[in-house]
Amino acid sequence: MLKKQVDFSRVEFLEKLVLVLEKGTRELINHEERGKLLQAMDGCSYEAAAGGSLSNTLLLRVLNLSFTFFVDPLLAESSDQEDDDDLAPDRAAAEVIDTLAMNLPKYVFPPVLEFASVYYQNTNPKCREASATALGVISEGCFDMMKEKLEPVLNIVLVAIEDSSEEVKEKSHYALAAFCENMGEEIVPLLDHLMQKLMAALKSSPRNLQETCMSAIGSVAAAAEQAFNPYAESVLELMKFYMVLTKDEDLRARARSTELVGIVAMSVGRKGMEAILPPFIDAAISGFELDFSELREYTHGFFSNIAEILDDAFAQYLPRVIAGHYELAPMFALTMIG
Repeated sequence: MLKKQVDFSRVEFLEKLVLVLEKGTRELINHEERGKLLQAMDGCSYEAAAGGSLSNTLLLRVLNLSFTFFVDPLLAESSDQEDDDDLAPDRAAAEVIDTLAMNLPKYVFPPVLEFASVYYQNTNPKCREASATALGVISEGCFDMMKEKLEPVLNIVLVAIEDSSEEVKEKSHYALAAFCENMGEEIVPLLDHLMQKLMAALKSSPRNLQETCMSAIGSVAAAAEQAFNPYAESVLELMKFYMVLTKDEDLRARARSTELVGIVAMSVGRKGMEAILPPFIDAAISGFELDFSELREYTHGFFSNIAEILDDAFAQYLPRVIAGHYELAPMFALTMIG
């Protein structure tokens, strides 16, 4: 009885939050207030969903309200906010959808797919961006259902990759990366099509989009494992260029390329990588000297992956890798012992 009372009060509070935010789409509620209300809605949605007391009607209201914050830039107000602003309404709305997808996937997937299917062809780029964003957000929670509707889901994302809007392209890369992270052998029949699209995007995009495209390729490689071998050579050849960039504005791309080479190495294994490693090792070591935290982080991951695939053969590189960076020695020791 007590649990029912708690569930009821949470649902009642959630209904009030939804009502306030629905009215707030037409009346003035400032950025921070919207973010806080959405965060509260996320918490209530989780408890109501986990408790089995969230009606389908209220679920749809919550989803539709969240979609609104994706689509309307005046409500999201994300363009003038810092990237790490947790109270950004569009980011908070994504958290709400993710929470519901993790707890009620079979009820969340159909309306999200319907939303994405309608909006990805909209003339407003913000709507097309929202379409790709929504699919990326639910990709973990609704993965099993997405696999059953693979063709329409991938069609939306792959159309978005070739969109005229950079923002839409960026969200498509994130969506594809998030979806592929959960795939295994299911990705193999799709590899040719995916890699054609992604390699074309990588070669033709501005630097910021190349970064997100590399992330998507990394997710594809990780999911495909040995099946990625036919694509490894062309990807690695491209990464040689990015791994030696030194301008400040290019260092994020260098970091992503370093990460990607490490992921590809794990996919193709020692046999496919050992002979061609030296220039990548040289580039990664030189990256340590650039004093860019993100590059250092991804370089640590790169060397961890290389140490894992080479096993005892990594010893030949170890003195150069840890020279001046002795904090790395325990990591490599554990990797090689393990």
